[in-house]
Amino acid sequence: MKWSEKVVLITGGTGGIGAPCVEEFLKIDVKGVVIADVHDGEELVRNFNAKYGNGRTIFVKTDVTDKSSFENAFQTAVDTYKNIDILVNCAGIFNEYTWEKLLDVNIDILVNCAGIFNEYTWEKLLDVNLKGTAHGCLLAINKFFPNHKTNSDTYIINIASIAGLVPSELAPHYAASKHGVVGLSRSYGCNPVIIGRNICVMALCPGVTDTAMLRSIDESTVVFTEIIKEQIAGLRSQNPDAVARSVIKMLDRPEGGSVWVINGDDLFKKKLATMETLKSAGDE
Repeated sequence: MKWSEKVVLITGGTGGIGAPCVEEFLKIDVKGVVIADVHDGEELVRNFNAKYGNGRTIFVKTDVTDKSSFENAFQTAVDTYKNIDILVNCAGIFNEYTWEKLLDVNIDILVNCAGIFNEYTWEKLLDVNLKGTAHGCLLAINKFFPNHKTNSDTYIINIASIAGLVPSELAPHYAASKHGVVGLSRSYGCNPVIIGRNICVMALCPGVTDTAMLRSIDESTVVFTEIIKEQIAGLRSQNPDAVARSVIKMLDRPEGGSVWVINGDDLFKKKLATMETLKSAGDE
């Protein structure tokens, strides 16, 4: 792959996994990286441009749950760099309180601050983690990659979680959102029409990763806080830089519909059930 021709759009690019992803792409000398995030990224852009070259990175304030806002990020990428080739969907939130729980305990979970009003219900979690990922995939697949790619090959990497592969009894809505991201990625990735357009869709499922989102787990974001913290403490972990490097490794070995896991810095491709394997006799 000729990295110097590639333009990358990264949602959640100011966050714990997103920002290291931006830097990893800059290290391999891509043409440009667009940071799309609801949180301000201007200072991050200034720092990256000072380190890697003026104009290599831009920021577009983006709400991935709003399709027109997301489309504006794509369009700004094309207007600035003239092409778009890689989408990395990193945007995500973790919050398991429902409106019923809000009424029970009368707390605010708006950006995890104490108060009397709750913005991030489980509906918002699904909107950001799953619906936002779907928005990005559809915009890339149906509009921007076909019309604005550098050459024949384009890529989408959706950041899911190991919670998208196994049950999470203490965070069911988060698990549901990440299971959805895995299913979306696998289904798009094996779609013959999408393959025919030379679009490779993959999912990355990080294990426990030391990010601000992980550190935000407390009574304002999830029930049974102490139990879930004990569970996390017993698992292997990695830092966000390791996850970002995994994204680059996946692009060096692309396979449409593949699901990758990074757990304790070990990156491997995960074999999951298919229609063919389900035709065989059951496990019981």
